[in-house]
Amino acid sequence: MKTKKLNPKLTYTFGETLGYAMGIKTQAEADAYFKELIDYSMAKYATPRRSCAGSAPRATRSRRRMADWLRDEWGGLPDASTLTREKAEENCRSSLGYYAGYYSNETRERVERLFKCAHPIFGSIRTEGAPTFQKAFAAGKKLGEQARRASVKAMKKRSTR
Repeated sequence: MKTKKLNPKLTYTFGETLGYAMGIKTQAEADAYFKELIDYSMAKYATPRRSCAGSAPRATRSRRRMADWLRDEWGGLPDASTLTREKAEENCRSSLGYYAGYYSNETRERVERLFKCAHPIFGSIRTEGAPTFQKAFAAGKKLGEQARRASVKAMKKRSTR
């Protein structure tokens, strides 16, 4: 299988980049494609670019709220000048692990093994096993509660300004 080449001048969907990885069967193919993903990420996202939000005359209220929330809870949007190769690898492994969760347990196990990744919520299928409906519901509930608390915290912070 010839490794898919990614052009940093183009924008791809998750299906086009991560979906391709779900069909990879050998370590050599995985290593070559992972390098291609990282090279693409570095070329595409590690170079400063003009924000399309900056061209708008003024941000809408909901965009300002989202920007406030991102700043308060996550430290803001990723800054192109701070993207390192290590961070790009971490992001790609997390994305691969997450995307593999939409496939069969067999595919997920293979992708996690070949790309040395794990699902960011459920962990590695090898150590944690396949998630049950109960585990998935509990994880979703926990994330929802965390998001709600973060939203309330951000709203309180804004109201005291």
